[in-house]
Amino acid sequence: MPQDTVDRLLIRPEDLPEHVTNNVSQYRGTMLRILEDHMADHDQQYLLELDANQTVQVLEKVCHQLFTEIS
Repeated sequence: MPQDTVDRLLIRPEDLPEHVTNNVSQYRGTMLRILEDHMADHDQQYLLELDANQTVQVLEKVCHQLFTEIS
């Protein structure tokens, strides 16, 4: 099998960094607008904003604190 074919089988062009970065940007742009519209249509007092970059443990603590403040 030619090396060119082997290379394409191991690394797909759509998995190259520039394509991935572009696809993630498009996804964020699309989803952010949808999410913002959805949030705007709902009562803000029931909206919890969380930082998804945090660990599950940190998010659980933050949720618990927010629920405690609400009740």
